[in-house]
Amino acid sequence: MFNPFVWNSVYGSCWNTMGGPLAGLGLGMVFGLTSFIGYGGSAPFGEEAKSSRAIAKALMLGVFIVGVVLTEVAYALTVGWGINNMVSFASCGIPGIVVYTEFLGIAGGLLLALFAFNSTFSDSVAMQSNAGRVYFAMGRDCILPKFFSYVHPKWVTPTKSLLFVGISASILALASGFIVGYFAGTSPSQLIYCPATSKPVFCALSAAFDYLTTISLVGFMVAHFMNNTAVMVLFARLKERHYGINRIIHPFLHYILPAIATIVFAFVLYESIWPPVFPVTQAVITGVSVLIFSIIYTAWIRVKRPEAYRIAGKTVNIVEEERREQAKV
Repeated sequence: MFNPFVWNSVYGSCWNTMGGPLAGLGLGMVFGLTSFIGYGGSAPFGEEAKSSRAIAKALMLGVFIVGVVLTEVAYALTVGWGINNMVSFASCGIPGIVVYTEFLGIAGGLLLALFAFNSTFSDSVAMQSNAGRVYFAMGRDCILPKFFSYVHPKWVTPTKSLLFVGISASILALASGFIVGYFAGTSPSQLIYCPATSKPVFCALSAAFDYLTTISLVGFMVAHFMNNTAVMVLFARLKERHYGINRIIHPFLHYILPAIATIVFAFVLYESIWPPVFPVTQAVITGVSVLIFSIIYTAWIRVKRPEAYRIAGKTVNIVEEERREQAKV
């Protein structure tokens, strides 16, 4: 029977090097939260959709599908590995492939590996597509150079922005592998000449992955801090009147849930910083440095390009926009 009160006495020692079970949970969420980045990819495509209401439907459907699949897979892997053996599950590099191979043979393990490769590639494409469209929007609003606002005449996509994101992401990934790998104890020559399955290469690539993933998490959480705050401020300023069940649903959706999400993200960010863990702490410092640069750049835009700063991201009134969409339906 599940007893959460004895969990720490049984498994707590496994997380001592990370600062305890709560710190382990926080670090786990560092990588768990970034696994859900892709499902929100439909939002940056809003300007390319015929109806903005389709974006909300796509987001909700994406969350539902991801939740169902991950819950089912997590349950199957837990049962397949053995509930009493989950400590070894956490220390295994490829637990999913081991379980699939055990019950479905080599073909099952190979099939899962192919699914994982496809998922990783699709996730990367989705995130770069999102980033490219964000750069395009900033270029169109004169926050970034006009280079980023170019739209291909045939494909009607921001090809220059996408090309910039793809090239810069590749360069940063390669550079991080060598630099972070060096501080993790792997020399550049080992990364080039040693087999990909060797321990030095594995340690270097794992550290580089943790570093880059955590940097994206910092931006992810800062964006959600801002979004959660914006939702609460927006509906406070709108002063909408609600009746019936909406008098309960409205404050729950637009005030309580955003506040809870902000607290959860703050906990994850804190556990990422303390106690210091290489390279997660260094990644947080890098992410904060980028954030500080963004603030300084925004202040510069406000002074040097006041008109661009004033109209950046401006749209019609959100209430009137929703009313027009409902009238079309």
